[in-house]
Amino acid sequence: MFRSKYFCVSNVPRRILIPLVLGVVLLVSIHACVTPFEAEVPFAENSLSVQAYLSNISGDSKVILQRIAPYTVDALLIGEAKAQVWVSDLTGKRINFLEKERGVYFPIDPDFIAKSDEQYTLSFSTSDGQNYRSSTENMPVSIPISKVYYEPRYENRIVEGRIQTAWDVLLDTQDPVELGNYYRWDWVHYETTPFCDTYFGRGFGGGPDQLNGISCCQQPCYEKQACTQNCVNIGNDVLFNGKKLSRIPIQTIPHCVIEYYIEVQQRSINQGAYDYWKAVAQLSANTGGVFDIAPAAVRSNIRNLSEPNKKVYGYFEVSNVVEVGLFLNRIAPGPALLSCKPYPIPQPFGCAPCQGVNRSTIKPRYWIK
Repeated sequence: MFRSKYFCVSNVPRRILIPLVLGVVLLVSIHACVTPFEAEVPFAENSLSVQAYLSNISGDSKVILQRIAPYTVDALLIGEAKAQVWVSDLTGKRINFLEKERGVYFPIDPDFIAKSDEQYTLSFSTSDGQNYRSSTENMPVSIPISKVYYEPRYENRIVEGRIQTAWDVLLDTQDPVELGNYYRWDWVHYETTPFCDTYFGRGFGGGPDQLNGISCCQQPCYEKQACTQNCVNIGNDVLFNGKKLSRIPIQTIPHCVIEYYIEVQQRSINQGAYDYWKAVAQLSANTGGVFDIAPAAVRSNIRNLSEPNKKVYGYFEVSNVVEVGLFLNRIAPGPALLSCKPYPIPQPFGCAPCQGVNRSTIKPRYWIK
């Protein structure tokens, strides 16, 4: 007879003991027969990712080629260097692109702009001899922006009460009466920076570790910041054809007393590009569940001519862009919470060049004071 400090089997009536023992045996049997479920994830090792944009704005067209490394905890994309990249129109005219940073290609002619109602095809050859080509994409018509403006954003806090925390940038536009217009809204922020390099550690003369700044060799130096999170902002006129679109959210900017410059872009895109970005947005919003959309569901308009069965990720987008530049005076009308980024401590030695994809001495188009 089994006895325990807490339980004695002999004290349990037989009408309860027998079902209890059978239940325990059944549970053990079920547990022993369970096979752990392991979902199979598509392995995209060495596949090519393409981000290609062609527009009517000089300096806006670019092609980014990246190789997808083997899956790890964090996705790793490596720039595809030394590729031959070009775009051609229906007449056969070829616009060649030049690699400026690893895997990032711009038109050799810095003043190149795509033309309305023209059709373009992207082609490129990688250093391993693989040839790629996109479908032929039409340049949509231009749709003007009616207005870009900004408003304070407020939050109700337990301690502070109702207080301003940020600024919302909004856009209004008038949709044409023709059905079948597709939009993608984007933004880019520029600011002058005195520092072209930073590092964290001890500054000149010792002391505690801190954020240090190395001055730019050329002044003024303009630093560019584009969207990096929740960037897919699209729309179509299925439900509001020919109507005014108001208060389209563009960007939420932290509150800081420093003036803020932003360029807002309204891109007229094709339905194929709209469908692609919609799939990307759905994929980005997923939480990693079993029934989430697989990456293969995001259809590309680029194919591998050398190995047709090899998947290519990404899209070649041709868009007609209208943009507006705006300075935000971030002086709050009332109580507000400041959220300014850290300012480096200037170091009195050397300088760094004002150069790179996101840094230039060229003034932004609408930077007028």
